[in-house]
Amino acid sequence: MCCLVLALSGVAAADPATTALWRQRCAPCHGADGRGYNQRAQRMAMGDMTTEAWQIEMTDARIRDTVRHGLRRVKLGNQQVMKHFKDKLTAAQIERLIEHVRGLARGAAPRARWWWFGW
Repeated sequence: MCCLVLALSGVAAADPATTALWRQRCAPCHGADGRGYNQRAQRMAMGDMTTEAWQIEMTDARIRDTVRHGLRRVKLGNQQVMKHFKDKLTAAQIERLIEHVRGLARGAAPRARWWWFGW
C-alpha cells in the first residue's frame, strides 16, 4: 500500500484595508503582486519583491526608510525614483505595508511538498 501526500504552504489572509492601500499607493509601480513586471517597473529596473534575494536585501528598516523618505538612485544604469510617503501614511500603515510586502514572498508560488510513504 502506498500513500502520496501533497501539502501546500499557506498564506495568511490579507488585511482588506492594507490590500486597498497597497493597490492605491504601491501597485501602480510595483505591480499588484510585487513582481514589478509592469512597464514603469521595468523602466526603472525595480526588483521582484517576491524573491528570496530581495526579501533578504530589503530589511524592514530599509523598507520603512524608503517608504517614509522616498528613493532616488541609479541602478543598473536606470534612474530609480520613488516619492516619499511620510506625510501621506501613518506609522501603523507603513508597518502593515511591510507585513504585506513580506506576505508577497510567501504567496508568490505556493511551495508544494510531496511525501511518499511506501510499504
